[in-house]
Amino acid sequence: MLKRIIEKTWHHWEAFWFTQKDYDLVATFRVCFAAIMFTYYFSRIPDIELFFTNTGFLPTSYMPSHAFFKQHFTALAWIDNVTWLQLIHGVFLLSLLTMALGIYVRYSAIIAWLLHLMFVARNPAVQYGADLVASFYFLYFCFVTADSRFTLLKRKNGKEPSEATQIIHSVALNLMRIQLCVIYFYSGISKLKGVRWWNGSAIWDVFTMEGLVRWDLSFIAYFPHILVAACYLTILWEVYFPALIWTKVARLPLIIVGVLMHIGFGIFINIPNFGVLIVSLYILFLREEELNWLLQKMRSICIVFLPLESRLLKRTQWE
Repeated sequence: MLKRIIEKTWHHWEAFWFTQKDYDLVATFRVCFAAIMFTYYFSRIPDIELFFTNTGFLPTSYMPSHAFFKQHFTALAWIDNVTWLQLIHGVFLLSLLTMALGIYVRYSAIIAWLLHLMFVARNPAVQYGADLVASFYFLYFCFVTADSRFTLLKRKNGKEPSEATQIIHSVALNLMRIQLCVIYFYSGISKLKGVRWWNGSAIWDVFTMEGLVRWDLSFIAYFPHILVAACYLTILWEVYFPALIWTKVARLPLIIVGVLMHIGFGIFINIPNFGVLIVSLYILFLREEELNWLLQKMRSICIVFLPLESRLLKRTQWE
């Protein structure tokens, strides 16, 4: 009896880590992720000189005095010419664009990951949650097979990836999913260390930051019980997300609540890039029929985009 239980457990363990395919799921996530990051970093073009040169607010002469730079290496520390920095940043944007279009995805992901780390390490003061999360997923895209759909290029041989490639893809895909669980869990645990979360005033603190909120939200002070409930529900949702997201009953409600929550924060709080990025990660937890339903709805909404999609977003048929 014990032997049978062990064998069954081991079988499920192997199936979880080494048999996941979901190629279309990863391809859809690739398009969303690369498009979001392209938009995000494209908006930084006017600030390249301010963020990454000696004439900006972090000259290289200050770097040796910071512990961060003793542990993080970047070649950009020796490049002060704005033209060269713009050229490197242009290569970075090009790698993101080719990722989105499905052109040599793995090579594009490697280039994007390395350049992303170089810019992050040059000036950590201008980075925030979206940059940190992207660092992990750029790395995972170096290993997954993400060109089965929405790509300008078709596979030359028309065959499925090799067994070793499939195993690597499966492991990387699961790490993508687990990474989101880790992000939420540590976010919830860190909130438990804050007194303002325990007394229910943390969300009110956010709504009173004039440089962060889009509109005057001071009227929420008349609903203190809602603010307290929102604090505790946020903590519970983040702490238990890693466990409940794998269950059939709670998975879809968790995704829906998460989408609504991040859309709400994106509307009222001026951090849209992070919210959109996190919402895109939910794609990794969708079932095949749910993904097809979502894509169908997107096609029906974006009618204008359909002629372009028929020419560009070609699906590879594996025989």
